[in-house]
Amino acid sequence: MKIPRMAIVVGMVLIVVLILACGTTPTPTQDPGLEQTAIALGVMATQNAKNQATLQAASQPTAAPPTPDFYATQIAEAESFAATAAVMQAEMETQIAADAQAEATLPPVEPPPSTNPADSLVNPMEEVIQDMKDKNWFKADSWEYEDAGSFEQTWYDTKTIDRWGTGIDGGDVVIYGEASWRFIGTAKEGEQSGCGFSYGEGDLDHWHASFLTMDGVVHTYRKRGGEFIEMKGGNYYGKLSDPTKIVVVVENKMLSVFINGVEAVRFRDPYLGSGEVSFSVKTGSPSGFTCKIENAAVWRLQ
Repeated sequence: MKIPRMAIVVGMVLIVVLILACGTTPTPTQDPGLEQTAIALGVMATQNAKNQATLQAASQPTAAPPTPDFYATQIAEAESFAATAAVMQAEMETQIAADAQAEATLPPVEPPPSTNPADSLVNPMEEVIQDMKDKNWFKADSWEYEDAGSFEQTWYDTKTIDRWGTGIDGGDVVIYGEASWRFIGTAKEGEQSGCGFSYGEGDLDHWHASFLTMDGVVHTYRKRGGEFIEMKGGNYYGKLSDPTKIVVVVENKMLSVFINGVEAVRFRDPYLGSGEVSFSVKTGSPSGFTCKIENAAVWRLQ
């Protein structure tokens, strides 16, 4: 590097001043003017040195521009970040799809059964009771459904009526069943053999029962304490199908019996009460009579 001439001159002056100032035999009567000159020359030299340094710094080039390797590094980092974001996005989409698939495969949640007739038509038996309501077989506007199941029994005693309870109690009720039978005997014995229901059974001595016998006649009996009587009957003149639909309606002390949709009996009895509904069988043949009732149902009228 080439040193400027001014710097050389200033340096030589500083050396002379130092030699004079550092003499081995100081003189107390040293000339004050010389000392002031040395100080002034030192200040000038310091200022010139600062100016020279400033000029040299200014003459140096600024920071070097980014190299191609620097740009490549930045691009690689950006691409790595984008790739990571893409992987995270793919994982999120996969998880969302898996959650949707899992939700789709869950079994549907079934609502609790409704007692509102308008909401319960999904149940086939509700269609049955709604059809009865539409035909004005009863006056109630709401009801509570009970499944009475199925029944099959053979009865041999020609002097008594037997009953098999359903465990369902009610006062104003609609009772439904699809009846069929097996019988070996004479036509006269068949007139006393039939399937039906008992209802309003408060105890063993208080109940009513209605039967459809094989000759198409509806018989109704009442047991009240020591009294046991047959009440008003009715005829069904249609053909007894297999099965035959039997419906018993008790509402406001009024009894109605329908066979295959046709009313066979209607009368009022002030002693119609509340109690258990049962399957009942009577026989006129010592060989027995087998009664089978399927799709039995009880609706409590409200």
